[in-house]
Amino acid sequence: MRLTKTQWKALSGKAQWDLLVCMRGPDCYNEFAIKWFSTSLLRGILSDIMRVGGLVNTDLNLIVLPERGTVADVAWDWGHFANHLGEAALWIDLPILWVPAIDYFAAFGGTHIFSAGQKLLDKLSPSPSHLVDELQRHVNSNYLHTHT
Repeated sequence: MRLTKTQWKALSGKAQWDLLVCMRGPDCYNEFAIKWFSTSLLRGILSDIMRVGGLVNTDLNLIVLPERGTVADVAWDWGHFANHLGEAALWIDLPILWVPAIDYFAAFGGTHIFSAGQKLLDKLSPSPSHLVDELQRHVNSNYLHTHT
């Protein structure tokens, strides 16, 4: 999924702002794996409209976020991060795979992107969901192995 310039111009100023502010974060100890399954997707979606930097993921068709209202002992404001990304995803109809925060942060405990994806799948299986199926497809894809 990529946004066209026409689609971008049709978005409200608030929608554009919500997408722009999500292109950078988060800055945390395990940022590469977290960014791959979140921020890098928005960068990929907007890459035909503007210059984007850092990790860019144009393959995965969903965003993975920690569930709101669940508890995790991490040293950064993940709820703020998840709220911004969740709002941005809604503007462009990007599906969100919400994961209990304790499982989310257990999966993203290291910086290796493939390992984080496998750990997420271990936590989520055997959940019968098209979103989990999409995550499985991406983790097993050549794209992940050639772009990370």
